[in-house]
Amino acid sequence: MADAQNVKAAYRQLADEVKEKEDDLIQPKSEALVDVVSRANDLFEKVETANEGAEDSKLMAHIAYIGRKKVQEVKTDAVYFSPSEFVQKLSDYTLQGEEGVLQSEHWTMLGKAVQNFFKRPPTCTFLLGSFAKETQQKKERVKRVRVEKDDNSKDKSTAVKKIANDDETLETTAHDVSKRVLPQLIKLCDHSKGPIDYYEFVVDPDSFGRTVENMFHVSFLIRDGLAEISLDSDHLPVIRPTKYGRSGTLEGREKELLELPRHQVVNYITIQQWRELIETFKIKKARIPPRKS
Repeated sequence: MADAQNVKAAYRQLADEVKEKEDDLIQPKSEALVDVVSRANDLFEKVETANEGAEDSKLMAHIAYIGRKKVQEVKTDAVYFSPSEFVQKLSDYTLQGEEGVLQSEHWTMLGKAVQNFFKRPPTCTFLLGSFAKETQQKKERVKRVRVEKDDNSKDKSTAVKKIANDDETLETTAHDVSKRVLPQLIKLCDHSKGPIDYYEFVVDPDSFGRTVENMFHVSFLIRDGLAEISLDSDHLPVIRPTKYGRSGTLEGREKELLELPRHQVVNYITIQQWRELIETFKIKKARIPPRKS
């Protein structure tokens, strides 16, 4: 009876040690779990009763649980990825040992460094003809009609006139934008004492067509350096007039404007997106007055 109590006490003592040292036992480099299993095997040789066997079963179940956690902690280079380690290496490479926050020029440098490791996607090309072989029929030669010189000159003059009219139309549109849209933008930014939301400025809740037209007209302001678009803290586009837009002229500043950084963006909008913008921003009235017919 005394031997049975001693065996049960030894099992309980070993189980308590396993619970206390569980964090150390699951470490990949620790060999302590092997010693625990060896001690459990020695105790099992002294087991004679069912109660002693139950103690052994509980201990081995706990050891198996620790062994599974130990396997999960094992890291291999083939499958393990540490985000924090990757970010630290990325920061060390881009900042070159200096302390600070990654700026746009650092990301540009990183992009140039890794661009050779990425293959460009295949371009879309067209087939020269169909797969089926078709019999070609001889085409009858058609005699070219000689065009009189006067008529040819008339066609050329008409084409030149059309191009001139197109250029004049663009200039008229840009002038209309600077006179109609820009003052409204300056007024709204002065009232809000800062930039205003881009979509609240261009969206017309009563007309999808005028919304697209407003986006097109605002692009003239951006192109001419009279307004600029940036992202706010919520990563939403905001717009405000530049110092050139407030002065109303670019005379003598063309060189300075060309040296400013520019980013071209293709913007588009669908009817569904137009409706969602109206509902999200609760737009009740158009900020840009419609053109007078």
